[in-house]
This record gives sequence, structure tokens and C-alpha cells, in this order.
Amino acid sequence: CERHAGRTRLGALTRGSLCLACRSCRGGQPHRPFSASPHRVRCAGTRPQTTPMRPDRLTQKTREALLTASQHAAERGHPEVHPEHLTIALFAQPDGLAPAILTKAGADPRTVVQAAIDRSARLPSVQGGAEPTLSRSTRELFTRAWGETEKFGDEYTSAEHVLLAMTEDKDQRALLGVSREDLQKAVSEVRGTQKVTDPNPEGKFQALEKYSRD
Repeated sequence: CERHAGRTRLGALTRGSLCLACRSCRGGQPHRPFSASPHRVRCAGTRPQTTPMRPDRLTQKTREALLTASQHAAERGHPEVHPEHLTIALFAQPDGLAPAILTKAGADPRTVVQAAIDRSARLPSVQGGAEPTLSRSTRELFTRAWGETEKFGDEYTSAEHVLLAMTEDKDQRALLGVSREDLQKAVSEVRGTQKVTDPNPEGKFQALEKYSRD
């Protein structure tokens, strides 16, 4: 449910309508929200709020990157998934859009990945424990990414939306090493006038980018 979105495990965020984190509502029993509309979710004892992130509206590649980021965090004993983990995962995708966009914007993806690895090495770690949860900064990043999605008139959040959302945070922008203006220009060159209307848009964008090169 909306009240506990920040404390649920990553898997629970993608499962939909069952709140698995409530401890004060209905005697601590998991329950279904009163409303399951795309934009508002309400659980017992809370008032309606705007959904902060849309896990149901991530492209397949973005969802895979988020799951890979969670695995990276778990392997390193990090209790939370941070933007650094997500950055590493996005640029590790061999056929993803993130490396192509960043290269066009004038930055080196390998340098960004190494910087993200160095940053993640300084994050707090624990022995054992549960599946990592999304950190506040990661949830805020995906909230901004959904805003970018809406600005483009797209239906799903793809890598370019996440990268643009990162430029709205000073630390994350420094990690990428590019300005929003340069990144936005690169996004326009890679995707053209195409819209993200399905969970697998990367193939169309890559074909367009290859055609423009040839």
C-alpha cells in the first residue's frame, strides 16, 4: 500500500495490490487496498495519495536493471538498493539504451560505472538479513523518472527517463558527468520522435539509431 511502499521488499512492490508491510493497520494483517486505480492507492487509516512510482509501468529492460541492482546490493551486504546499484546495472546491459545515450552525451560509460562501484563500496553493509529494500533516494529517482515519462507522453519508464531524472539530483548528475541539456539532446538523437508505448521499446530505438548512423 502507499503508506508502506518504502518499507516493502522489491518483489512486493511489483506484485500489485497486497500490502505486506502493514503493522498498525487491521491488527498487523496484510490487506488489500480500498482502491486499486493506477494513480491512487489507499489502505486502512490513511488518506489517498498520489502513487510515488509506477513499478507496473517499467519497461522490461528497466525492470531487469532494477532486479539486477537488487542482486548487486544483496551480494555486497547492502540493506538498501541505491542509485549507484541501479547505475551499474543499467550500464551493464549489453543491448540497453543507457550506454548509447551517455556516449552521445559526451561521457564514458565505463568511467561512470567505475565511479558508481567506488561509491557503492562506501555504503553501509550488514551480514545476512532480508532482501534489500529500495532506498529513499531510489524511490525518489523513480518518482522523478515517472514524471519524465509523462513529459514525453510515454506509457512506460525506460532508461532515458531514469537518466534524465538522475540529472535533477546534484550527486547523481555528478555521477553521470553530463548536463541535463547534453543528455536531453542525446536522448532526442537516439529515440527521435518515437514514443514508448510498450514494455520493449529498446529494439525500435536501436534500429533507428543504427539507421541514422548508416
